Amino acid sequence: MVDEYQDSNLVQELIIQSISREKEGVPNRFMVGDVKQSIYSFRMARPQIFMGKLRDYSKDPGAKNRLITLKNNYRSRDGVINSVNALFETVMSEKRGGVPYDDDARLYRGGSFTEDTPDNMTEVIMLASDERSDKNRDAEARLIAAKIKELVGRFPVTDSDSKELRPAGYGDIALLFRSPTKWAPCISAAFEEAGIPYHMEGVGDFYEATEVRDVLSFLEVLDNPLSDISLYAAMTSFFGKFMDEECANIKVKASGGYYFWDRLKDYSEKFPEDTKVATFLSMVERYRHMVTYMPIDELLTQLYDETGYRHVVSALPGGKQRLANINMLLSKAAEYGATSFYGLFHFLRYVELIKKTDRDEGEASIFDEHCDAVRVMSIHKSKGLEFPVCIVGALSERFNDSDSRTAFVANVDAGIGAYFIDPVKRIKKRTLQQSLVADRIRREALGEEIRVLYVAMTRAKEKLIMTGVNPDPEVWIAAGGSEKETSYADLMAEAVARYKGIHFKYIVATYEGIEQSEISETVDKAAQLSALKSGALSDDALLNRLRDRFSFKYPKDYLSRLYIKTTVSKLKLAAMEEDFESHMPF
Repeated sequence: MVDEYQDSNLVQELIIQSISREKEGVPNRFMVGDVKQSIYSFRMARPQIFMGKLRDYSKDPGAKNRLITLKNNYRSRDGVINSVNALFETVMSEKRGGVPYDDDARLYRGGSFTEDTPDNMTEVIMLASDERSDKNRDAEARLIAAKIKELVGRFPVTDSDSKELRPAGYGDIALLFRSPTKWAPCISAAFEEAGIPYHMEGVGDFYEATEVRDVLSFLEVLDNPLSDISLYAAMTSFFGKFMDEECANIKVKASGGYYFWDRLKDYSEKFPEDTKVATFLSMVERYRHMVTYMPIDELLTQLYDETGYRHVVSALPGGKQRLANINMLLSKAAEYGATSFYGLFHFLRYVELIKKTDRDEGEASIFDEHCDAVRVMSIHKSKGLEFPVCIVGALSERFNDSDSRTAFVANVDAGIGAYFIDPVKRIKKRTLQQSLVADRIRREALGEEIRVLYVAMTRAKEKLIMTGVNPDPEVWIAAGGSEKETSYADLMAEAVARYKGIHFKYIVATYEGIEQSEISETVDKAAQLSALKSGALSDDALLNRLRDRFSFKYPKDYLSRLYIKTTVSKLKLAAMEEDFESHMPF
């Protein structure tokens, strides 16, 4: 029994064939899948395998190899289903997307909902961008934030428990992007400005987060203090607390030595009164000694506890996320310790490999499925999930076609292609084979993008909203888009133009409109602040309770440092550390 069969690759198919009884004439394979949702070509998925079964299997109930089509969609309202059908009957075909969007592929409502209203119609919002502006992404993020504020508390959604309609909350909304990492700063700024609680799932560069990078820089110094870049990064981080001017002063006043570490030690000898340098050197030497006998996760735990790093990052903006990140680094160190590798050197090489191979899975998750916050994630992450309200952003972002533009191109079906290079005349030019392979890659990539868009749109249960930017949205919709098909907006334009007002509500937004809504919100906040200052919103009882709570002191604070239990290993480590400190020159 195989689920998600549309994502099978050739190796998996061979394994399934090998363990089945097909060679004996016994068709004992049961496979379930939807080729319209095959979006894992980067994992070598081959939707062609699934399509082969669609062609070879029969709908005849008595057939040896039987095809059963499941057409009913129990997730979405008519408003969502109608827009999905309208779009994909226009853009999806066997050549583009891998499957003809016929009666078997269309969606039919199977769920039970109250009657749709005009508000349930899918919205396509196109922002009239300024071609000279480099802030279109920021503007679209603010547009999305304004739309969310408009929906929350007003748009009715079906409660999962009572099945009755209730006003939508932030937790009912998901924001999907093809590639959300580059949108993270814009969305964060827009949502924080609008006061929208949100959670970015698997978004961001975990190893590039400031709080994680500072810890890794310090670890790199412990591994190799002669690395000037790592040493400078550690010194100017929380663990060193040096200013740029102080580092420059050390380098100027110290003499000798090619490496900054040598100059740092020379400076400490010349100016012993500089306790800041002495303390840092002592800390590095002590932890370098610990590395020789202490596992990385225990080393990090001691570093966090001794320096109070957890409390420091928690007090910074976004402290909850920062704390989760450094704790996640601790977990990764513990997982590394459970492998056959050992030592700080190998751990740092492991981290470096992850950075180079782009396998960073994003920052630590602090999401609680019961919290009332907008979920921001990639379309790939959303596969298999459903949301009452789904917003698909960045319709106008260009598809990534870099694989078809390299000097050497390869495709499992079309073969390989490369430039023709004449070393004598010193020229190079594209070959016919290279062009054919590149064209095959582009066509397959376009089919994958169509399927990715299908997955994104079918996540919505009650309301689907799609946003993008265009220099002239009115001309764009009138012309039915562009023939180049380099973005989701290009793919959608013909269907949106044809079914505008029927299955799609087309809205043109402007910079001025977004800024005006922000001004109105600022005026409201200013009025509230003025009322608070004037005492109109004061609450003496609440103020006194807050003062009491913030001034509370634990009456038996001395017991918080009492060890409940300890282990022989910890006693041993403590003795080794005490012995080391007694021989330190500082």
